[in-house]
Amino acid sequence: MKLPIPNVSLQEQLAEFDLWITPSLQEIQDTEKYAQELQKVDGLIDKLGEATNNFASVDSCSPEAIAATCVDLIEQVIAKKTTEQEKIQAAIEILESLCSLLFMVTGKTDNNLKCQFPVFLAQTEERTDFPQRRGRNGTFQYSTLGRTIKSDKLSKVIADALVCYSNYEGLEYLEDEAQWLLGKYITAILKDEASIQQFWALGKSYYSLRADNPGSEKALLAPIVIFKVRGSVSASGGHIPENILRKMMLSWGMERGVDFNTDDVIIEYNENVGNTNTKTRAYDFVLPYRTQGWQPHIFIQCQYYAGDSGSVSHKVVDQTQASRPLTLEQYPDARFIEYLDGAGYYSSLNTDLQHMLGMASTKDFIQVRSAHVKLRRELQDLGFLTPVDIEHAVFRSSNGNKNEVIDLLKAEGYSQQEIDRALKYSLERQLIRNEGDILLVTEERAGFAKRLFIVDLIAIIGEPIEINEGNAGNALIPGYGKLYGSQLTIISQKLDEYAPNSSYSRNEFAECITWLTEERLIILR
Repeated sequence: MKLPIPNVSLQEQLAEFDLWITPSLQEIQDTEKYAQELQKVDGLIDKLGEATNNFASVDSCSPEAIAATCVDLIEQVIAKKTTEQEKIQAAIEILESLCSLLFMVTGKTDNNLKCQFPVFLAQTEERTDFPQRRGRNGTFQYSTLGRTIKSDKLSKVIADALVCYSNYEGLEYLEDEAQWLLGKYITAILKDEASIQQFWALGKSYYSLRADNPGSEKALLAPIVIFKVRGSVSASGGHIPENILRKMMLSWGMERGVDFNTDDVIIEYNENVGNTNTKTRAYDFVLPYRTQGWQPHIFIQCQYYAGDSGSVSHKVVDQTQASRPLTLEQYPDARFIEYLDGAGYYSSLNTDLQHMLGMASTKDFIQVRSAHVKLRRELQDLGFLTPVDIEHAVFRSSNGNKNEVIDLLKAEGYSQQEIDRALKYSLERQLIRNEGDILLVTEERAGFAKRLFIVDLIAIIGEPIEINEGNAGNALIPGYGKLYGSQLTIISQKLDEYAPNSSYSRNEFAECITWLTEERLIILR
């Protein structure tokens, strides 16, 4: 069903934003990267425990003992790997985990040590060279490590040495050299009794927790692992909102790479006539993307801030104001939609939120939890027909007769050409199927289509809700102001009227409401 287009003031939009906000999309502890790193650090301490009698005394935690244990662990791990590259990567990961562990318990940083370690080597060992690989055939040559040595460089040269020692003949000396360099690096970190005491205290606590409450020792490692992976998790997490939206569009039956783009779309333009310096503007989504018979109309920028990213947010506001007029020169019918969410926009970046939503060229905004309503509404307003809307038309028909379904879609303003395109695509992709002149929603898609139909029905029959003690049992949806929805009893009654061919059972309706609530696509009040 075509969703009604509301007339909502900026203040009502801001109030709605606050209600439907998604404060955080992921916790570091919930990521696969965290789980993998925790397993590595846990295994590392476990191995160090074997060499130190479970960290029995401070004396057992000498840098030389730690280095020897780590070299032994690396050799055990790389022996199980198949390719040389896999061996090198596995060795690097163990060494980087060790470095993170040492940095965390001592408070030292890679940034400082990269400058201090070469000086330490020169002054205590009177050498700063190490056998480093040249070419791919296991040829090594002593050469300087340089005036700065970061932990990733140290890990790489030691990994090369240990892997090639195990793979090629005549390189036995590399094992001793690797253990020497690692030992000196650990010594530079644990350079005093206090640092060694801190490292011992961590290991001793780890084994005490394991003895008293097996499994609880991993909680002790959580800060170390978070410290290690938070940068890479944050970098990879930047695309989570975009991936969520792509999954939504797939659920509507849209085709990846055709109806919506999978990578940023770059718009090129010259700011001044005759200027040969071409500037670009990247849009996270351009819809419809390459659908036959369509050109791009909807341009979406995604900014999700879980915290205070003030300088970045201010820059985005400035870029948006500058680039939109230039995009309109190429696409006069462009509609700009902002995909904004996160706790940052609720708190410290709220002024930027108001600027973005208050721009005259901002057609609308979507959030993670409102895209099913608000982005579909924009596509419908364009006259772009998605398979889920065909499925809803099948529900609304008396028995799925093809001509009746087409007439329902025509009555909503879809062109015959667009209906033919979307229907052909849906049948070819088996998103819907037909038996003669009867169209059927497939079993695989019926469940989701029914859930989303309830949301659409609330949009059509709903109204602003005044929440009070005597007014309960309401289902609220986004897109129409802060508190908009309908009572569950009314929704249930209206389903047979609006979707006579859907056959919702009482249990199925309850299951749909439960799913929508758990997915936070509706709010029960």
